[in-house]
Amino acid sequence: MKKLEKALLALLLLAGMGGCTKKEAPSQETVKNKTKVCASINREDAKAETLVEIELKAAFAELADTLSTELSFYNVSKDQAAQNTAVDTMLKESCAAVIIELVDIAAAQPIMEKLQAAGLPLIYIENDPGDEILNAYADKSTYIGPDIQKNYVLQGEIVASLPNAGNINGDDQVSAAILSVSELSIENQNAMLSVVAAKGVRAEILEAAVSENDREKGKEAAARLLKRYGDGLDVVFAESEALALGAADAISAAGRENGINIYLISGEDSQAVRNFINDTLIEGSLWDDVEARAKAAAESVKKALKGESLGLKTLITNKLAMKG
Repeated sequence: MKKLEKALLALLLLAGMGGCTKKEAPSQETVKNKTKVCASINREDAKAETLVEIELKAAFAELADTLSTELSFYNVSKDQAAQNTAVDTMLKESCAAVIIELVDIAAAQPIMEKLQAAGLPLIYIENDPGDEILNAYADKSTYIGPDIQKNYVLQGEIVASLPNAGNINGDDQVSAAILSVSELSIENQNAMLSVVAAKGVRAEILEAAVSENDREKGKEAAARLLKRYGDGLDVVFAESEALALGAADAISAAGRENGINIYLISGEDSQAVRNFINDTLIEGSLWDDVEARAKAAAESVKKALKGESLGLKTLITNKLAMKG
């Protein structure tokens, strides 16, 4: 009888072990079945992931239930020759869709022609290749990036939200200067102060200066503006991080203070700019919504892999980051 009980107990134990479930790692076959998506990105530091990379990974991870992909990054460090080589490599590595953060706009067409010949969906991000390039590969190429025109208006909204709509020197007119890395159109200049003007406050761009995208060069250019216009200058718009930090340096060196006798607005957000905002050295900036653009890129890849047509462009409006 005892032998029978032991035998039954052994059978029960075996049955119990068989009923236990253990989460297994994906098989090699499952990994192999993932669709490869290739992305060319630009790192400043070869060892440090960019925000674009981080947000693209997160966006594709969110779609994992409906889109099984293997995302491969090719860092080209703002070197167009390296990007051209990366594209050639992608074509050899069975990429099903390609995401390109252009180094040089002039390279958009040859890159498009290579991918068009291979029939691969092409998603340009961050740097707009232009409508002509996109229309040449209609339905299978698209651009996803910031709404540049709206961004100029947003910078004006920062000023319009300030006491006296930014007229800090009390002369009943908002007088501004622009510091940019390339010449801005009159339309874009006017967009910056359109919101201020809409509030019934007179507004004028005194000068739109161009500088190399370098902090020290930005400081020198801002110093010239401060000397030329003195206390008559209410607002400085600095297009990039480097120019904004340089302008902040120049304002401090001139004995002026953001929020007290001048306002400084940055058109580009970064941790360094945020630190300056927290220290009240910059009044506000545009928060670059890379997350929204990455999600749009992932959705475009999903559509393309399903054989759906891609729209010409998706423009994402940035958000405001302000002091306090």
